[in-house]
Amino acid sequence: MAAKTTSFEITPGAGTQAYWIAVDDQDVVLNNGTGSVDLDNSQNHFLTWWFLGNPGNTLAIVGKVAGQEVVSVKQSTIPGNQIHGGGVKRFSLT
Repeated sequence: MAAKTTSFEITPGAGTQAYWIAVDDQDVVLNNGTGSVDLDNSQNHFLTWWFLGNPGNTLAIVGKVAGQEVVSVKQSTIPGNQIHGGGVKRFSLT
């Protein structure tokens, strides 16, 4: 297994109250909207996110290895009549 440190930056939109992300079975510990995990370079991975707020609130996520983007969620939006949003995205490091 060749592990690579993958860093994540979270950008919550105005009104987003709480958020959480994980990759595979690892929670990404976030400090001021940034965190990192070590991932196997030879496997596909799943980014999972969840956030709380009001309808229309947004969350953006960028994951990078050595400064190069490997996964991004440009804008996830809480749907109308809901107080939470989220999703899952598959990605690889290569």
